[in-house]
Order: sequence, then structure tokens, then C-alpha cells
Amino acid sequence: MESMSPCLAEQRSGVLYATVVHTGELPGEMLPEGRLKHHLLVLVEDGRARLEREYAGFVLFPDSCWLLLPGERIRICDEGEPPLRCRAVVFDVWRVRQAEENDAVSEMAPAALEVAIFPFSGLLDHHLAHEVRRWMDSSAQTDISQEHRTFSLSIRFLDVLLKILQSSTERQESKDLREAIQKTVLLMEQSYAQQITREELAKLANMSASHYSFVFKREIGKSPMEKLTEIRIRHAKKQLLFSDRKLRDIAESVGYRSEFYFSRQFKQVTGVSPKEFAHRHFAKHVEISHPFPLHMQSLGLTSGSSDRSNDRIQVVGLYVEDFLIALGVQPILKCVGNNFRQSYLNAYLNGVEEWSILSFDFSVIADAKPDLIILGHPEYGGNGRFARFSEIAPTYSIRKGLHHWEHGVRIIGQLLNRLPQAEAIITYHEQLLQKARTQLAIVSHQTVALIRICNDRRIRLYGGPEGYSGGVLYQDLGLKPSASVLRLAWDKPSGYVSVTPDVLYELDAEHLFIVVDPAGQSYWNQLAGDPRWGRLPCVRANRCYEVRFDIWMTFGIIAHRLKLQDVLRFLVPPGRALPTIVYK
Repeated sequence: MESMSPCLAEQRSGVLYATVVHTGELPGEMLPEGRLKHHLLVLVEDGRARLEREYAGFVLFPDSCWLLLPGERIRICDEGEPPLRCRAVVFDVWRVRQAEENDAVSEMAPAALEVAIFPFSGLLDHHLAHEVRRWMDSSAQTDISQEHRTFSLSIRFLDVLLKILQSSTERQESKDLREAIQKTVLLMEQSYAQQITREELAKLANMSASHYSFVFKREIGKSPMEKLTEIRIRHAKKQLLFSDRKLRDIAESVGYRSEFYFSRQFKQVTGVSPKEFAHRHFAKHVEISHPFPLHMQSLGLTSGSSDRSNDRIQVVGLYVEDFLIALGVQPILKCVGNNFRQSYLNAYLNGVEEWSILSFDFSVIADAKPDLIILGHPEYGGNGRFARFSEIAPTYSIRKGLHHWEHGVRIIGQLLNRLPQAEAIITYHEQLLQKARTQLAIVSHQTVALIRICNDRRIRLYGGPEGYSGGVLYQDLGLKPSASVLRLAWDKPSGYVSVTPDVLYELDAEHLFIVVDPAGQSYWNQLAGDPRWGRLPCVRANRCYEVRFDIWMTFGIIAHRLKLQDVLRFLVPPGRALPTIVYK
């Protein structure tokens, strides 16, 4: 053990005074366990170990450096060969303040010391670990006097602590800025139909307008108004492709009072006018097997059955049964997979024969004699299967899949020549959402997240603003995503990010929805049995809600209304939730 002189580090509340108690090798038999009495800097030289802290577990790996605080209950478990080898610095921190009249201090040192805690803990960045290593290496110098060496090491240790403090402050400031910017992007996603100014967004971010614009462009890569325009044009594209609304109505629905200004903005962003875009791009969304117009002729009715009522059309829809039922069309087969069945549709599909997407038995479809086949995802038509389907009946394949309930209602409605019914469904659903948002205002300040426990033992954290769950939670209902959702999963192309159990046990959401795949239950039982799970604030507050896999992992409009019921049932006090929503 080697005692060192004190060192100083400034802070806004005063001056921090650090006393090094020990520095040197930390043998395996001396690995700390229990509550720490001092601050501890651990630099791992070799081997691997498990660091158990009160709220989570972490891996100690070579060249990593950890700062742990007094009062923490920790345990370091060596994981075998090679054995863990590390160096450590044990130190205390004090705060220096001006002495008051009743303080017992000497005339030579008119100041008082208070025990203090260093305002950072956890894994240090690599460059800071390098600074700690350099300081430890320099402590072995013997070519100078003891007094000179002690004083020099004290000053240099001060510099190391100061760099750690500065890095922590910069990291927190950067995190706060990102969260403030994401908060304004979320407002844009939820309120793009309203008039939004840069000044209003800057006020929400608690910045001046000019500073907000600077930070926004640095974080997002474009100005706030460019981002808002991008969001509005994205929503306008959906309506242009999958609705027959007038251009004026589309412009107003995405926040433009002038149809002409909307058209000018649309062309500036896309390079073509709205009408030209709609004409060019429908084929990019739907692959069509037969070269004839849409609407009545595109229903796939043969010449021998063209006088048949549209209500009696025979349709096979691979995972679009939800939309078919909502639009009043009974599918003649129901699609099933290995682990995914749309069980929530059982009441509507009673007696309908199943068709396995795993075997692709085309004889079953041929025997059903469909007038029209709709493939809900392009992969269903891969490997030559689209041609096989087309030999049986006119076939449509949704090129990029159905990525939003509104997108699904409109495109299936157009393929079935039922756009008026589709628009009525959308209008009614938007009315339900408005009522739901009003009732959910009581929890609007609380954060929400959704995780999925997959069959392959993966954990997915779902983001937003679109996707299976994000579209409902954060866009449709306007709920507040947790910081971990914004930091890790927000705006991911896949709609989610895979996370480790360690991240799961650190989720900061006040309300957590949990989806468990059919074959993921045993893994979920294992995760939920870990003591760290029980220490999560949302678990202790009984705010974790397990919801059905088949409902939450699909875009169907009926499924989305069932999701709406789930959210209201869990988050709104009893007696205030909307009535059960079903299709007659």
C-alpha cells in the first residue's frame, strides 16, 4: 500500500479534495465484495470477470477501467482462465468549504472538509482508461525525491479526475441535447397536420431559435423545417398512392393551407408533381401479374364470372386477412406459419381452411379457385412463387410489405375497388384515436417502452414513430418514449433494435409492454427470474404488461384496435376506457 498526498479538483459547488489511499496491483484474492468504503478505480490488465452492481451486471474485460463509488454494494466474480489481473486506485473525496464560526479549524487553515461523492461512476471511455494507466505507470518512478514524486503524482491524479469529470459533463450535455431534439422530432411526427413554427420547436427544446437550428442540423443533418417538410411529404405520399382524395384535401391533411404551395414543396422534395408521383409509383408498391387496369377489372374476375357480385369475390390473402375482413370480404383460406397464427381472427375465420406458408402447397390454392391472390409481403412471391400464384389467379404482391395500418387499409381497399369503405374505416379509427389520446392525457408525462422476447432468444426493443408497436404507442396515441427508446431504437429502419439482457435490466420506462413469442416463453421465464428484473422501477411499481404476440406483431387494422384496447385497459383508470371495439 502506498499513501499519497491530497489533490484538488474544482466543481461548481466548491472544491473537491481527493486523498489517494492505495494504488497498485489488486490480487484475485483481494477482489472487493460488499459495500465499498472508498472510491475505487479498477483497471483490468488481463482476464475477464463479472462485475455485479446493485442495479445491473457488467463484464470486466482487458483494458477496461471502472470507477465505483463508496456505499455501492458490488461483487466481482472471476470467470476463469486467464485469471483476472487488475490494478486499482483507492481514494477518498472531500469537499472544501469556507469555515463558519462554529467549525473547529486552525488559524492556519480556515476551511472545513466534508465527505463527498465523485459525481460520476461506471465504465470510463477508452482515452480516459489510457490516462489512468499512464498515471499508474508514472507512480512507479524512482528517479526523483519522495517529496517531489508525491506532489507530482497528486497534481497528475487531480488532472485525471478533472478529465473524467469533464467527459461526464460533456456526455450528459450531449445526451440532453439529443433528447431535446428528439422531443421536437416526435412533436413533428405527431402534429405534422398542424401549423408548427421553428420558434415553437425551439421553446419545446428550451433553446433559442438560432441555437436550436444549429444543434438540430448537427444532430439530424437537416434544418427543422426541412425535417418537418420531409415528414409531411412522407404522409402525403401514402395518400397519393393509396387513396382517391382530392389534392386540396391531402395538402390540408398534412399541414399545408395552400394546394399550390404543397405541390411546389412536393416537387422540390421528390422532383415530380404529386399527380405524376402517384402515376409513376403505384407499380413500385404493387407487383401486378396481369396487364389490365385497376378497380373493377383488376379484381381478377374471369370473363365467365364477371357478372358475379363484388361481395362474393373469392380472395386468397397471405397475411392480409385482417384487412379483407375489415373491408367486408371473407377470405377463402387463412394463412398460418410455424410460430405465427392470427388467433385474434378466429371468430371471423371459423371454418376457413388453413394454408401453410411453410409448405407452399399450390394445389390447395388451386382447389379453392380464387378470383384474386394478394401477397402481403414480397418474400412470399420469391424463388419463382409469384409466377406459380399467377398461374392460378391474377396476383398482387405488396413490394415492401404493409408497413402501417392506414397504408394497408388503403392499398387493399384500392385492390378490391373499395376505397370509400377504406376511407370510412380510416376516419372512424382516427376518431377512436382522438378519444383515446384525450383519456391518455393523464399519463402523457410518463414514459413507455415495448420489448419482445423472440423465439431465438433475442430481445428486441421497439422504437418509433412507425412499426408494429411504435406506430400505435408514439404516433397514434402520442405516448412518451423512454430515454432508452430514443437513444437506442428510435427511427431504426427495422422498427427495433436487438439488446442484451444487461440493457433490458437498465430500461428506464415507467410503463413497459412485453410481447413474448410462442417459443420464447422459457427464455422469458429465465429473464424474469433474474433478481435484476425485480429491481426495475416499472416492475416494482407493477407497471409491466404482457400483451399478445399475434396482436402486437402485425399491422392489421383489427389488430390495431385491439392494441388500442390493451393500452387503454392498462394505462387508464377503470371505468374510463373505451368500449370493446370489434367488427360486426
